[in-house]
Amino acid sequence: MVQILNKLNQRIAVNLPGGKNLELLAKGTAQVSEKELNTPHLQTLVIKGDIVVLAANREKSSQNTKKEHPRKANDPA
Repeated sequence: MVQILNKLNQRIAVNLPGGKNLELLAKGTAQVSEKELNTPHLQTLVIKGDIVVLAANREKSSQNTKKEHPRKANDPA
């Protein structure tokens, strides 16, 4: 899921797939899926700067990252 923010001082109606609409209040946030984020209407709003993508929950990618062992003070870098 991706969190988005309405930068405008007015509400925005975002057209989503399947005939659904997302009503974002002024300066409000909402969570949308990656698929919904890639819709033409939402991409247009992001390009215009009306909506900003705040954060993406990437649980799968965090599991694949390598964990580094903490270095001791005496170990050379």
